[in-house]
Amino acid sequence: MTSDLYNIFSTTVTSFGFVEALIYEGKEYSKRYVRDSSGYHGLDQAWEYEYSLPYDLVRALEDQDPMKIMSVLHELSQDLEGDSPEEDL
Repeated sequence: MTSDLYNIFSTTVTSFGFVEALIYEGKEYSKRYVRDSSGYHGLDQAWEYEYSLPYDLVRALEDQDPMKIMSVLHELSQDLEGDSPEEDL
C-alpha cells in the first residue's frame, strides 16, 4: 500500500485563513486562502487549473467534502496498485 504515502490531502486552519495541501503521486500542490470581510478568498489558482490531476480528484477537492476526497484518493490508489481492500488489513 505504498501509494497512500503519496496521496495525502490536508487542511490547516489559522485565524488568518487556511491552506489546502495535496501530495499526489509524490508531487505537492497547495492552495492558500485568506480571511476577508465576506469570508475568504484564494491567493492561488483554483484546483480546476491543476491539469495534471485526475478530473474526479479535482471535483472532490472543489467540493471540499472530506468523504469524497477520501473516496477518490482510495479509488486512485486502487487503480495504481490493483490492490483489493482486504490486502490492506
